[in-house]
Amino acid sequence: MTTEGVIFAPPVCDQASRQSSWTPLGRVAFRVAFRIAFLYFLFFGFISRNGNLFDLIPVVGGWINNALLWLPDHASLWIGQHVFHLTGLAANWQPTGSGDSGLNWIEYGLFVVIALFGGLLWSLVAALCGNRRTEYATLYAWLRFLLRLTCGGFMLIYGYSKVLPLQMAPLSIGILNEPVGNMSPMTMLWGLIGLHPLYEIICGLAEVIRGILILFRRTAQLGALVSAFVMTNVLLFNMFFDARSSSSPPISCLPAFFWLCPIWAHSSASSGCTNPPQPQPSGSHPPPGAGITSPSASLKSRSPSPSSS
Repeated sequence: MTTEGVIFAPPVCDQASRQSSWTPLGRVAFRVAFRIAFLYFLFFGFISRNGNLFDLIPVVGGWINNALLWLPDHASLWIGQHVFHLTGLAANWQPTGSGDSGLNWIEYGLFVVIALFGGLLWSLVAALCGNRRTEYATLYAWLRFLLRLTCGGFMLIYGYSKVLPLQMAPLSIGILNEPVGNMSPMTMLWGLIGLHPLYEIICGLAEVIRGILILFRRTAQLGALVSAFVMTNVLLFNMFFDARSSSSPPISCLPAFFWLCPIWAHSSASSGCTNPPQPQPSGSHPPPGAGITSPSASLKSRSPSPSSS
């Protein structure tokens, strides 16, 4: 049997069974988790030190970024000195060129704590106001748009720094004269990648491609899938070779995995449907309620009314 000229309708699931699968605890957990994630990714998109939307704006973007970072920087500085008792160079912000200092980790933790308390406070206010909504379609759409711009710009910046290539420079005379036993793991990793510029260019092209894919809505899922693979590889490199920027990859992996959540949710929802997809002629389309309307309701809607007969 040929399948030419035939399309497959999405699986029809019972809406009542989907709603009944939401327990009261599950609804509360969904609301709180989404609000916390929304607030955290706002910090990621607008205040992150490792690349945010304002870094894409020439000159003015740097001024806005410094103004937004003033309060988190001073709060992290106070926490580092009075809570974690940092001393010496670690007790003050230094132009290290990476986001792996103690103060950086304190600032990331501060963003997480603010997002947690902000999400809980948001949930409390919503409960007191009687807000019992079970979806955040508008906020979710804006959040995905924000992450697309942030991650796409972030990947393009780092990708072009490798394509040129600039990030992993060729071995200098100082490194060539240094005994291998005295080299740090990061120096060996950077040196091996910079030893052949073509390999660095290929790695940069992979980052540029995924950045371009994420920027467009139709290819964003594919870009997120490529980003999850590439950034996981970068994370392993930075962790096992003690790179200075080991905090950047895990923070960059989170938006990619967040983007892949709809794929996992759709797969699990499709596997839970009792009715398999049914072939339909290519000229016809599934009814507007396909996928969310129960079979009994669909039959009732198709039955002729007394007036029409």
